Amino acid sequence: MNKAPESSVKIALVVLAAGNSSRMGQISKLLLPWKHQNMLQYTVKQCVRSFSDEVYVVLGANFTVHAQALRNFPVRIIKNTSWEKGMGTSLKKAIKIIKNDHQFEAVLITLGDQPLIKSADLNRLITLYNASDKGIIATKNGNKPGVPAVISKK
Repeated sequence: MNKAPESSVKIALVVLAAGNSSRMGQISKLLLPWKHQNMLQYTVKQCVRSFSDEVYVVLGANFTVHAQALRNFPVRIIKNTSWEKGMGTSLKKAIKIIKNDHQFEAVLITLGDQPLIKSADLNRLITLYNASDKGIIATKNGNKPGVPAVISKK
């Protein structure tokens, strides 16, 4: 992870990657090639290069093969056995684990299938969060807020 500016708060980064990519009709889309690796590895590499203090990756469907793909990354893998019930279960599981570690003041949430998001984009969100008194700094998709987003523990 890159060194964050001195005034920054401790931020955990959560990559939600537990779904089974059923619309693909084949292998997990997270394992599709992307820039000399697979999409999951590329996305996680960008997260690890960010200003975040620790990266958590929530896996569910295809757990074994996804975890194997991340074996050389400095991340904490969280297994969501309830992944079929939706993305909210992954977020809830991650927050429960992170909440027990009182050092984090905020969580940056992103998705495993957003390979166009670069570490610079994540760092921009973290920098905006640190400079703001807002509890949430989120990206927009049209007029709707979305992820990646930084959310205060408050």
